Amino acid sequence: MDFYNRKIKEGRATNNYELCAYTYFVKGFLLYRLKIEVDTTKLCYEKALLFAKKSNEDMLLSILYARYAAFLAIQEENTKALVFSDSAVIASKKVKYDYATFEGYFTKSRANIALGNYDRALQNIFNAQEFAVRPTDSIAAIKRLAAVYSYNGNYEKSAIHYKQSIDFQLLQKTKRDSSFALQSMGNLSDLYDQMNLQSKRKQQLDKNLKFSEYVPHEKYMKANILKQLADYHIEVSKDLDSSAYYLAIIDKELPEINELGFLANVNETRGALSFKKGAYQKANAFYKETYDFYKKANHLQKIRDISFILSTSLEKANNPEEALYYYKEFHKANDSINDKDKIEKFKEIELNNQYEKEKFETELAHQKDIAEEKEARNWLIFGLFGIIAISGFLIFSYARKKKQAKKLEEKNKIINQQLDEKQLLLKEIHHRVKNNFQIIASLLELQSKGIEDEKALELAKEGKNRVKSMALIHQRLYQNEDLLIELDDYIRMLVEDISKTYGKDATTKVTYNVPNYKFDIDTAIPLGLIINELITNAYKYGFASNEQLLNVSINKVNKEEYVLEVKDNGVGLPEGFNFEKAKSLGLRLVRQLSKQLHGKTMYSNENGCSFKISFKDTEARMLVE
Repeated sequence: MDFYNRKIKEGRATNNYELCAYTYFVKGFLLYRLKIEVDTTKLCYEKALLFAKKSNEDMLLSILYARYAAFLAIQEENTKALVFSDSAVIASKKVKYDYATFEGYFTKSRANIALGNYDRALQNIFNAQEFAVRPTDSIAAIKRLAAVYSYNGNYEKSAIHYKQSIDFQLLQKTKRDSSFALQSMGNLSDLYDQMNLQSKRKQQLDKNLKFSEYVPHEKYMKANILKQLADYHIEVSKDLDSSAYYLAIIDKELPEINELGFLANVNETRGALSFKKGAYQKANAFYKETYDFYKKANHLQKIRDISFILSTSLEKANNPEEALYYYKEFHKANDSINDKDKIEKFKEIELNNQYEKEKFETELAHQKDIAEEKEARNWLIFGLFGIIAISGFLIFSYARKKKQAKKLEEKNKIINQQLDEKQLLLKEIHHRVKNNFQIIASLLELQSKGIEDEKALELAKEGKNRVKSMALIHQRLYQNEDLLIELDDYIRMLVEDISKTYGKDATTKVTYNVPNYKFDIDTAIPLGLIINELITNAYKYGFASNEQLLNVSINKVNKEEYVLEVKDNGVGLPEGFNFEKAKSLGLRLVRQLSKQLHGKTMYSNENGCSFKISFKDTEARMLVE
């Protein structure tokens, strides 16, 4: 730290306040990363702010406000964090420094979550997204959105957003992104616990523990996984020895825990283990340490949870008066979290932020107008002069409201126009992709004319058919308004095309039982390739005579699952056929694509060959993944 101390001394000597502010900031950041005393880090940040104010450098001041607010939120000083994050937003907007504005709103969302203000936290996240300047900002906002949904009880939406962030961060393959991914994976395992999906919870925890080996520098993240495993063995498997084992590893790897929030969580787990062993006094001591920390931080949901646990434990320890006190604390926090107005406000914010910010502002102005008109009606009884004055005011309010409504209408027109343009562009992309696939198919056709080897010629023909099946998908996509594939029409065109290639010397009677299901491209392409392979195999190997019968059907067997069946009246599969060990490219494709669709393959040899493929659409697969 000698280098930073010299720089501070140099800045003081030359009245270079900007250098002093920046150096104190970097010094504080390094002290925090090195897990030095929190108070020393806080002092560095406060001195950095003091010098930044003297320097009159608003951009530097705004980012220091944002960083200090984030530090305070991590330390669970949430009320203070709100004050400094507000200052960050105000200062950064003044100099149009979007990065600091994003950080300010982002920290506000964290602090408001801790304070139980989920509606405000949601609005903070939407505000932050408006100022996101890096891809990592958007992903951070998605993770925070997942946290808000989790605390608010919407676990399905929360899981979707956590999975989105994990997928993105794992693709980056950097230490920083891997750390963030591990953090989201830990949140996901907690989410499975909330959803009472204990099997998934355990699978995720095991996966997290294995993945933590790739980020050995993140000791607290690994310790948190061990803490979660200890919780699992206390609550679900009832294996108290395993729970004690994981807590012992935490003590070994982190003999001194500097992060007070994590220490509070570990003490809660230690209390739970002592409670299960019947050591209620010891359990209460751990629980009270956890309660005191979160009471000081004013973390409403944590206060609610630990208060209920404490009341139960104190009752077991024959301490009814204290148990009653914490039971009242539980109800107080629970009532605040489940406040009806807050819940309704949350839903309103979630809906309104799908549109431009102007619509939200117009709605606020509209509500203000209603209040003003109500007040005006109350004053009508005071006489003619009041009526004249209020009438004028109402006319003005109406004109303003009409002007705002017109502005909103114009904004909606622009939005609809942009959506139409994007849809047209997407159709054009599918059109060009289709054309490129057709060019590839034509090239394969031309190339095959010069091939004399029968096997090579057959391979070229199969490749051409696969390309055509994908081209047909993109053709249907740009022809349909909703950019979905109508399966009935697509399958008929696909089978007709294959029949022209392989069925020239025979008449094939094809029957269809395909309701007009619609699928997106992620389901339609693998499904089309599977059908292509099975129909092609029927023509190449299945039929022994000119009386060729082919049946293609798709049925929906339940809410999530469909079954595709392709059946012919040919010679059937060879004796001893094993689908899982089939080496032909076509059947390997069927096998892999079925797995991609979360499907299973069944086949039989009754009066020909029958293949049945169960599969799930994109939405159902996302819920599983």
